Amino acid sequence: DTNATVSLASSDTGEATVSPATLTFTEDNWNTVQTVTVTGVDDNNSDRHQDYEIDLSATVDVDGSALYFDGVNDYVSINNVASEMYGKTSYSISFWSKPVFASFPENDSYLFGINTSSDGNVLMLGVQKSDKKAIVYENSGKEIYSSTTLSENSWNHMVYTRSGSTGTLYVNGINQGTHSASNALSSNNKWSIGAEFDPTNIISNELVGQMDEVAIWDATLSSTDVTALYNSGNALDASSNSGNYNKSANLVAYWQLNEGSGTVTNPT
Repeated sequence: DTNATVSLASSDTGEATVSPATLTFTEDNWNTVQTVTVTGVDDNNSDRHQDYEIDLSATVDVDGSALYFDGVNDYVSINNVASEMYGKTSYSISFWSKPVFASFPENDSYLFGINTSSDGNVLMLGVQKSDKKAIVYENSGKEIYSSTTLSENSWNHMVYTRSGSTGTLYVNGINQGTHSASNALSSNNKWSIGAEFDPTNIISNELVGQMDEVAIWDATLSSTDVTALYNSGNALDASSNSGNYNKSANLVAYWQLNEGSGTVTNPT
């Protein structure tokens, strides 16, 4: 579950007060209107009108330390990895997801996307609302369909690994097939979690659900690496070699999303 608590405060209580002091939004009431009352203070000072602000500070608590997407323009930009991955033809991407299929805004939801700077398609890793199957989208459209059906009630592990011109998809440690991978990685590609870009910089195919343990390597993961990372449904720490997993030195980026909360403050 994801809860957001918004604290409200007047920058000058001698001019105005605000009530209530906090608002709480949950997954059950996030779209319910909540009322905030700002009351001017009638004082005896001859200072005429004085400016003030109502400051909002939002804290988001994520149960289980995962990232939640609501399907409305939600995505995470990770473009900082583009320069490090430039020119690579051997690389791997891994993440855990718990999609809410019924709430997808479109049939295809892309949990991980790489687009060109002009919003063309490089590589998209997603799932389908209609049959709950994983997909890989590259040049000619959907080039891999998983045989494994993903679950809404438990975490699903997805890995895409490329070796030269061959790309392979794994779901929950099981090889789902290969395709001929040809798109090159450029230093100005757009990398995103939770959605992909359509032309004219429009976010589309957004995810509704949770994601966790997002990792990128500049090397091909073997099937034994993938099995070890899946770890029978219990995520293995990708930053340390363990058992049959030995690619920690090739880890380019790793978001464990264990923070649990974050704060953003915006005066309005």
